[in-house]
Amino acid sequence: MPTTSEALEDHQMIGFVSSRTGYPLPLEFTRGNEVIEVTLPTRLSVSSVETSAAAAQKGFRLVQAPRYRFINDLEKGQAD
Repeated sequence: MPTTSEALEDHQMIGFVSSRTGYPLPLEFTRGNEVIEVTLPTRLSVSSVETSAAAAQKGFRLVQAPRYRFINDLEKGQAD
C-alpha cells in the first residue's frame, strides 16, 4: 500500500474524466501548504462519481473520492 505520492508511480488509477477537458483529472494530495498533483496511467476512465465508486469497490483500486463516500466501507474493513 503506497504511503507517499512518490510511491504511486507503479500504480494505475480509475480516471475521473473532466467534462471540461475530456481528460482524467489528476489525483491531488496536500503536503503542508503544497498541493501535489499526480497523474497515473488509467485502468478505467469514468465520468460519474457513482461509477467511480462502484469500480473501486469491485477492485479496480485507486480512486480519489471524499472520505464520506467510503466511510461505511472503511469502518467495516472493506476498503483500503
